[in-house]
Formats: sequence, C-alpha cells, structure tokens
Amino acid sequence: MDTFQIAPNDNSSHAIFMRLVLILFLAFLGTFIAGLLVQFLGQIMGMDYMETVQGLTKNTTTKEKNFLKTALCISHFCTFILPSLAFLWMTYKKDWRQAINLEQAPKLMPSLASAALLLMAFPLVQFIFSINKQLPIPQWAIDQENLINNTIQQLLFVNAPSELFFNLFTIALLPAIGEELLFRGIVQQNIEKGTKNSHIAIWLTALIFSFIHFQFQGFFPRVFLGAGLGYLYVWTRNLWIPIIAHLAYNGGQILLQYGHQQGVLGVDLNEVETVPIWLVGLSLVGAFGLGYYFYWRRSLEVLG
Repeated sequence: MDTFQIAPNDNSSHAIFMRLVLILFLAFLGTFIAGLLVQFLGQIMGMDYMETVQGLTKNTTTKEKNFLKTALCISHFCTFILPSLAFLWMTYKKDWRQAINLEQAPKLMPSLASAALLLMAFPLVQFIFSINKQLPIPQWAIDQENLINNTIQQLLFVNAPSELFFNLFTIALLPAIGEELLFRGIVQQNIEKGTKNSHIAIWLTALIFSFIHFQFQGFFPRVFLGAGLGYLYVWTRNLWIPIIAHLAYNGGQILLQYGHQQGVLGVDLNEVETVPIWLVGLSLVGAFGLGYYFYWRRSLEVLG
C-alpha cells in the first residue's frame, strides 16, 4: 500500500508520476459520472443530448439551449473542478489552497494586466488559428470540430440578458476555474517539480491542455494560450492570476459576440478569416510588453 501513498513533499519521479496518474484517473472518472448525469437530466427533461446538439440552430428553443448549457456545467464541474478538488484534498488535506497558491487574494494591477494580456493577444491567436487551419487534418476531426464550434456559436445567440449571464457562467467562469485548477495548479506544478524546469512544465502542460480539447484546427492557438497562462502562473505564483486571465479571454469573446448580435459591434468574430498584419504586430508587441511587466515584477519579488 505504501506504493500508492500520496506524499505531498515527495518530488521523486515515481511520486510525480503517481500524482499525474491519479489526477488523470479522477478526471476520467469525473467525465464518466458527467455522462451519466447528463443522460439522467435528458430523461427528466425529455431530451437527448446528441440529438439536441446536432439539431441546434438560432431557432432552437430556450429550454433546449438551457438543457445543453446545464449539461456543459455538469461536464465542466465533474471533469475539471471536482477531480481537482478531490486530488488536492487527498494530497494536501486542509493545506490544499496554499499548495497551489490560491490562499492569497490577487492584487488589482496584476489582475488587470493579466486580463489585458490575453485580450491583447486575441488578434495574434486568430492569426495562428488561420495558419493552423491550413494544415492537413482528417475529415472526421474537422467534422467534429465544426459540430463543437456550431454548438458554441448557437449557444452564444441569446434572446435575453439572463441568457448572457448563463453563458458567462457556463462558457467563461466554470472553464476558467476548472481548467486552471487542473492544468496550471496540478499538472504544470507537478511537472515543474519533476523536471526542475518551469519552461518544460509550461509548454508540456500547454500541449496537454490543447490536446484534451480535441479541437485540432485550433490546436496551436490553444497551445499558445496555455503557455501564456502557464507563464502568468510561474511569474506570479498566484493561481488567481491565470484564472482571471482565462475568464477575461473567454468572457471577452462572449461579450463581443453579444455586442455584434445587439448591433453595437459591426464585426462578427466567427466570420473573421484573415487578420491585418499590422494588427498582429500590435498584438504581439502588446502581449510581450505585458508579459515583460510580469517578468519584471517577478524579478523584483513584488508579486507572491
């Protein structure tokens, strides 16, 4: 039994491997439980999840959209948040918040800068996405990704402000908390302890983070975003910072799409195929400039 004992201060290769296996097992278990709960919810509401997803349009009823959003909430909670909390309690007990740097409230300026960094990077991410789409990808992967993208686009079409807040909770807040807990708080931190190299940990975690989404046309942009979130965590040693940045990035897209729907924003982000090179350059300079701000603050040991 000692072989499977969770030792929080043991950073040997064996201990790191066992921790990663444990969180992977808990995530798969959570995904299985989520599937059962969604199926049960569908029986209660008289709906089938896949049929509802495949028939999703702007004219889909609010009841059907709420069913899908609730299913997404269940999926995020059971796949990311619940396994992460279970792992942290099993490993660190009551010290789990301190172990992943959640105990200290984030400062205002780093919080605003982290949000600005990811929002500033959006044109650059879109440019990388346009290049990624040119790479050869199997048709089944393209079809699957188109289905996912269509689902998100249709769910973002709202008829009332209450639906907008539901979208922000489902598509922005829950993923920001759950994915950062799992990937930056647990996976990246353990890889860093095992390799003694923060750069390896950041990029390896970013690759895992992107792969787990199973959206290969957006694989490299998501690697880039994951790396950015990883560096924010390393530079600040405060998990709230990448959570805030993640929330700002997802929430910003939701609000921009809502602005387009309301006629406030003339550009539909979903129809943007090319990004002006000057805007990409501005995005690159802005993102690296804000990144240097965090690096500089970290070098002065102002941030904890």
